[in-house]
Amino acid sequence: MKTIMIVDNDSDVFTHMKLFALEKNIEIIQAKNSRHGVTTLDANPDVKLILIHTKCPETNQPAYFSLKPGANLKTTSDDPADFLKKPFSKEEFKTFIEQKMRN
Repeated sequence: MKTIMIVDNDSDVFTHMKLFALEKNIEIIQAKNSRHGVTTLDANPDVKLILIHTKCPETNQPAYFSLKPGANLKTTSDDPADFLKKPFSKEEFKTFIEQKMRN
């Protein structure tokens, strides 16, 4: 089973994302903030994708920024493909994580 870490303190959104991901046989774990994210990642080396709650550049629309652990970490991006804008549907979420898990 693949694992995704969500860095966000909103438990309601996390619960919905977890239910969506289970349909794709993907486990989701939560980190409430970036500091907790580092320790959570250390304890879960099998994490394949991290989604960090943030805002889209230029629009300030709430979104999740995606990155892969261990990659050449580029923590800033203007590429819209790196962001899952909120609010999102179940299908948008599943399509987004499928694309990010493939790349």
